[in-house]
Amino acid sequence: MKTAFALGFALVLAASASCQKESAPTATSPSAVSAAASSGDVAKAGVGKLNKAEPFAEALPEGVVLDFPYHARSVKDAESRKTGAKSRQFLLEYLGMNAKAASDAVSADMARAGFTRSSGKKKKNGYNLAFTKDGYGKVKVLVRKKSSKKLRHADAKGMIKISFPTGSREEPTAPAS
Repeated sequence: MKTAFALGFALVLAASASCQKESAPTATSPSAVSAAASSGDVAKAGVGKLNKAEPFAEALPEGVVLDFPYHARSVKDAESRKTGAKSRQFLLEYLGMNAKAASDAVSADMARAGFTRSSGKKKKNGYNLAFTKDGYGKVKVLVRKKSSKKLRHADAKGMIKISFPTGSREEPTAPAS
């Protein structure tokens, strides 16, 4: 009985050490990757050992924290040609997982920041998602399996563009005095 317990304990230690060796630096917090590795979520998403990735230099709006492996590509301000709506767009590559897992991960991160998913459509090349938060507006998220742009990170499987609203086409005017 003692031998079986000792053998079982040794297997648990070996498995734990194996998980720590497989987790790699990513653009997420090391504690999140370690927790995912120990819970098996990383293995389910197909994430193994990943090359070093770069996080965004600035924080995402409204307390959104991306807690999955990604590589930051760019941040830019944009304006819709149709509506004139202004947004701040964060473009990133998701690493070592498929588009469904990336869609689920970004949805969970948005929910943690207080956003509610208002729509979601599966497309041929990924997912179109939208999230809302009281007093903030609509955040659009595009998850793509592949991109017309070449993926830069060796472990990238696709791209995500997150568009946060930043203002309206017309600024309110002050009342005449």
